[in-house]
Amino acid sequence: MLDNKKIFIVDDSSIILHSLKMTLVRLGAQEKNITTDKSPKTASLILKEAQFDLMFIDYNFGLSQPTGLQFLEELRHFQLLAPKTLVVILTGEAQLTVVQSIIEYDPDEYFLKPFTFDSLKQRLRRALKRKEVMLPVQEHYARKEYQLGVEACDHIASFHPNYSSQINQFKAKMLRMLGKHQEVKSVCESSLQESDSVWARFELSKSLINLGDFERAEHEIEQLLKHHAEISSAHIGAGEHYISTSNIEKAVKHFRTASVLAPNNALKELIISNLCLSAGDVASSLKHYKCYMDMNRNTFRLNHYAKLNYIRLLMISMQYADNDEVERKLSEVDNMIGSFNAAQRNELRNQLALVSAHKQIALRQYRQGIEELIALFDATTFHHFSDIYHLTWLCHYISDESGSSEALTWLFEAIPDQADDCGLNLSQIEMAKALKKSIEQKSSWLAQTRSDLKHAEAIETRFKILANVHLTYPTLKYPAFNLIRLMTRYQPETSERLLQSCITSVKTFMDAEEYQFLAVGELVTFAMKRQFNPLK
Repeated sequence: MLDNKKIFIVDDSSIILHSLKMTLVRLGAQEKNITTDKSPKTASLILKEAQFDLMFIDYNFGLSQPTGLQFLEELRHFQLLAPKTLVVILTGEAQLTVVQSIIEYDPDEYFLKPFTFDSLKQRLRRALKRKEVMLPVQEHYARKEYQLGVEACDHIASFHPNYSSQINQFKAKMLRMLGKHQEVKSVCESSLQESDSVWARFELSKSLINLGDFERAEHEIEQLLKHHAEISSAHIGAGEHYISTSNIEKAVKHFRTASVLAPNNALKELIISNLCLSAGDVASSLKHYKCYMDMNRNTFRLNHYAKLNYIRLLMISMQYADNDEVERKLSEVDNMIGSFNAAQRNELRNQLALVSAHKQIALRQYRQGIEELIALFDATTFHHFSDIYHLTWLCHYISDESGSSEALTWLFEAIPDQADDCGLNLSQIEMAKALKKSIEQKSSWLAQTRSDLKHAEAIETRFKILANVHLTYPTLKYPAFNLIRLMTRYQPETSERLLQSCITSVKTFMDAEEYQFLAVGELVTFAMKRQFNPLK
């Protein structure tokens, strides 16, 4: 069974390494073909130089190491696993939360320790056979050769009907990527007649959405949750469904449930963070992003880019903070930037320049902040979704309508093309859609206030409208200018701070020529005099 198979065992227990190695030799493996290692870090170096047919990975390497699942994620991310490699997770923990976490990471197989010689032999034989049969399909899928993959599925199905569920799952995914949603529907309905599997119910709901049958898609998700409420992947499927239908509250609820059922997958925390941000709940977004960082503490994921995204969230959260909170958060931002080494700061120089512009704007040093922002505003400066989201958000915040509109186009173009329509991809789409909606709502609101102002006859009403616009969007120069002009004739007793704010905005956002042409200086002088006799 294991003749000439190259095998790699990664486990921090010397006893397990020795006993499993001897057991595999009894099953026909050659001892010289078995490599062992105790650490994911050094195991990664070995995998950069060699490929294996069979790999065993321990689930738990201790607190100072990534988990076996995080190690598996790293190997996939850096493409260190050959498609032919059969990956088996080893765990001594039989809790349902652990088992569901393993299933979410989709290894080829998992074995509970301790296991007997006979059980290992039987399960390994089945797993190797399944891998051999499914390998052509998996290779086509990995290379995004979806039509060839579908044809391989049809070929294999005729010879191996016992693998129909696995075959149909791949076939449905690849048909969806080819846009053949009616065929996806047929494959899923056929599979559901054999067994009520989570994947078939979820893929069916996706196909129905793409075919415009939203009512039945909702029904399929309800059935999914009715029959599989204790399975984390069912709630992930429901969460992705509700993102697709823009029901973010329900989506967050189901991803949180999935995190409880299978708590060892940091990706869900990142998805929830993105969804909370799209819904305007920045505090919850920060909370879940902190969880994401904590769970990735010993992994490749917690790099300077991950820290940069946390910095961005801190900056965005300042719009709701008082002065003391702004000061505390800016201090935290400075400390995190200070933790970057010279090479990292150089790599992130444009992103950190954007953070600097945001800091100046948060401190109401608008002119300096906007000058820094203008210097960065170019389609070639940023390429990644998170960078362009920050740029677009900042343009929107300072009420640069043309800038935010152009950056929004770049943002949608920057959304990664994920083959599996994963929750992360969907959450980024929702972030972009929510930002677009906010930009459109601001534009509509300003248009309505201009109309209200045009029809307002009483000076008190005009004052209230302009004051509301300025307090809501202090970076708009013309409402501030019109308010100053109005305050040369009318000022309530409490308008002193409002006048100073308007003066700051106009001086910041008008160039010298416009400031002089509109005689702003003279208007400010009259308005300041009015403060001493406000109601005359």
